[in-house]
Amino acid sequence: MVRAGEQAAALEGVLDRLAEYSERQSEFTNKVRGALTYPIIMMVVGAGVMGFLVTYVVPQVATIFEEQKAALPLATRILLDLSALVTGYWLELLLLVIGIVAGISAGLATPRGRRLYDTWILKAYYIGPTMIRIICARFARTLATLLASGVQLLPALDAVKGVVTNGLLRDAVEESRESIREGHGMGQTLSKSGLFPPLLIEMIKVGERSGDLERMLERVADNYEREVSHSLSQMTTVLEPMMTLAMAGAIVFMMLAVLMPIFQLNQLMK
Repeated sequence: MVRAGEQAAALEGVLDRLAEYSERQSEFTNKVRGALTYPIIMMVVGAGVMGFLVTYVVPQVATIFEEQKAALPLATRILLDLSALVTGYWLELLLLVIGIVAGISAGLATPRGRRLYDTWILKAYYIGPTMIRIICARFARTLATLLASGVQLLPALDAVKGVVTNGLLRDAVEESRESIREGHGMGQTLSKSGLFPPLLIEMIKVGERSGDLERMLERVADNYEREVSHSLSQMTTVLEPMMTLAMAGAIVFMMLAVLMPIFQLNQLMK
């Protein structure tokens, strides 16, 4: 954006708008982080509790049963097998996880792997539409900022490519830039890719016809940011009770696996 502002001799306006834009992006990012903080904390705490029970508590109970030569309940045997897997092969499991992460990272570093990931992420249920809204909001807000600062459309589109993180959408922006250079409208060229939402396309077309493209882009960016915020709120509203139920189910199973043999041991001692 700074480079485009320098080329258009509108650096002061670009910096003013960039400060406002950065504040909006920071506020939006904080909303996303705030929405995901509670589910992540629940997952970490739950994994820690289950790890402690599997690796420490259950083996202690199993030792007592082995000394008494008593049969363990099914739930306890399942938990013991899981405990033996984790404690006996923790290094192999750790190396497996590291290998999977390294393989995925290496794959994403290649053009083909990144292309496959970008294609998959756009088609993924719920994640795809949310990512498209986030990218479109960023695209529209950045382009409106540059246009309002006096930067011409072609240099602005060249700068905007940097904020479009998905390769497929970025290629569509580049193709649109080349078509605009040949005299075609931006809304028309973006619609050919079939990747951008109809609302963004129509608002761009309205802005081009009315000569008020900047304001239309600002409005569509506001709309997508509201949609993403609402979508994340809905996700956390559903995710929190689902995670609570899942954690409760896992803890109940593990407590039964621990307490049932203790009750059975009391009966044996009597």
